Amino acid sequence: MARRLAVDFPAGAVAFPGFVDPHLHLLAMAARRLSVDCSVHNAPTISHIADLVRAKARSLPIGSWVRAEGYEEIRLAERRHPTRLELDAAAPDHPVLLHHGAGHVVVANTRALQALGDRGTDGPMADGLLVGAESLLDERVPQLAGDEMIQAVGSASRELAQAGVTGCTDATVTNGLDRYDFLRGLTAEGVILQRLVVMPGVDHLLDFIDAGLRYGSGDDRCRVGHAKVVPPDEVDADEMREKVRVAHEEGWPVAIHVVDVDQLDAALGAIEESPAPAGTCDRLEHNALSLPEQVERIARSGAAVVTQPSFLEHRAKRYLEELSSVEQEWLYRVGSLLKAGVVVAASSDGPVAPSRPIEVAMAAMTRGGGRVGRVFAPDERVDGSTALSLITTAAAKVGPRRPGQDSDVTVLSGDPFAIGASASSSESIQVLATFVAGEMVTKT
Repeated sequence: MARRLAVDFPAGAVAFPGFVDPHLHLLAMAARRLSVDCSVHNAPTISHIADLVRAKARSLPIGSWVRAEGYEEIRLAERRHPTRLELDAAAPDHPVLLHHGAGHVVVANTRALQALGDRGTDGPMADGLLVGAESLLDERVPQLAGDEMIQAVGSASRELAQAGVTGCTDATVTNGLDRYDFLRGLTAEGVILQRLVVMPGVDHLLDFIDAGLRYGSGDDRCRVGHAKVVPPDEVDADEMREKVRVAHEEGWPVAIHVVDVDQLDAALGAIEESPAPAGTCDRLEHNALSLPEQVERIARSGAAVVTQPSFLEHRAKRYLEELSSVEQEWLYRVGSLLKAGVVVAASSDGPVAPSRPIEVAMAAMTRGGGRVGRVFAPDERVDGSTALSLITTAAAKVGPRRPGQDSDVTVLSGDPFAIGASASSSESIQVLATFVAGEMVTKT
């Protein structure tokens, strides 16, 4: 799959089909640039988090929202989530939202809870810990906007280009028509350098239909993708079947968030009952845990899997401590799915993990290996050629066709996917240039 380019690059440089990240959250990546960094290297304790929140609050007018990102309770010294009261003490006059590094979990202080419609001292939100509240936050919290946000999106896009990413899919469940229009405008203006696919949230499909948009609508730089479905933690199989049925009847394939075996079971039931529209295939996002017997069922369903093998490195501590040895063998399958005939692509889920396709592909080869001292399910490992396909041909195949994408090229200083390449040796491989539609968008 390597290519030669008539461009002056150092000896040993290799050109590949453009890397694609088929599942990330571009606006969340941008928002993280505008938020307080509470990741473990910056805030190893809850006290450190409180200090950072306090400092940010003091720099803002009273009543302004404080946004903080990146903590993981398992990596904090206290090994727990911060609480509403701890955030209150740090910023009593500001609403505060502290986003977990893995997404889908937020800690809110009392002022934030009041803005969200809760009294904050009792009831289901009393501790301030919100799970799966994306729609509520999207509705009630003022959105980041303006030139600062546009600049942050541009910064995130340039970082993607520097990692060799030529195309990506924003898989955010709260994507509505206004967000699609915003992102489409930024691609037209050249702020976003990649070819972009935007998944509409399944609950927003009517707005897209009323605007004359369908699955695959758009141009060569920005298109409408799958309808995104995220089930609640307590899976409602009937509700999922109804959402999938409606999306399919309107001509949309679905991309269903599945991180445990119960969600996967419900998703497969919905897909089996209502096949994807002709010429399309549904997607199972993450497929974090799947039973051996579910592999063949996935294959029979015709759905593709978009998974995150690099989580085996970035979240290894959590998996080793929270999952049994048997469950660890079910994590982020690749090899067994491919053997069963399933189309598999690999993504970063950025900003949950860095969008570095080389790292993502290498993780599918090593399954943790020397970096974490544990190989997760070694039978799920793949060879270099297959790993490359996860971030190129397969990653492009799981979304609507991007016209002209054959002219997208990523140039590396060497071939990290060669037989015998190791994770450690691949770290020295650099992205020398990224071409989108034949135009060089970054060069090092």
